[in-house]
Amino acid sequence: MRTIKKYSDKNLRKNIKELGFILGDILKEQEGEKLFNTVEKLRSLTKNLRQNPTSKNKIKQIVDKLDLHESHNVIKAFAIYFILVNAADEVHKIVVNKINEDNLEKAQSGSFKESVQKLKQRKINNNELDEIIREIEIIPVFTAHPTEATRQTILKKILRISNLLLE
Repeated sequence: MRTIKKYSDKNLRKNIKELGFILGDILKEQEGEKLFNTVEKLRSLTKNLRQNPTSKNKIKQIVDKLDLHESHNVIKAFAIYFILVNAADEVHKIVVNKINEDNLEKAQSGSFKESVQKLKQRKINNNELDEIIREIEIIPVFTAHPTEATRQTILKKILRISNLLLE
């Protein structure tokens, strides 16, 4: 049995850092240095929150000085950052699972490789396989819950970024 290769977390950290730099450049370009500096200061303080409890007061001071428009932009910047981080994390998981699956004799449960192995074990012929594929139904599920709604343009950009990370 082959051993599982490890895909370094350094790759994930590198991707997140790179996405953060890109987002920072966009913030500067679209909203200016002031917003960028505010977001960076808040990000830095929140990172140090566990080690330095006084950071909480500094965060409150910065947030209290923000007007409604600035607050909106800071929240939007962090929301986009978290979407990007989640995309990088999902891509990382895909790569790790692919590397691990390619290096294992036994496929992971629920994987495409496991499905193919089961079909081979059952000695399914091409006609039976064609019939199975014709009977598969893929049904999209839509939700109207406002917290789950995301603009399609953002999702398309995140998908494009995810594909670039995979490349």
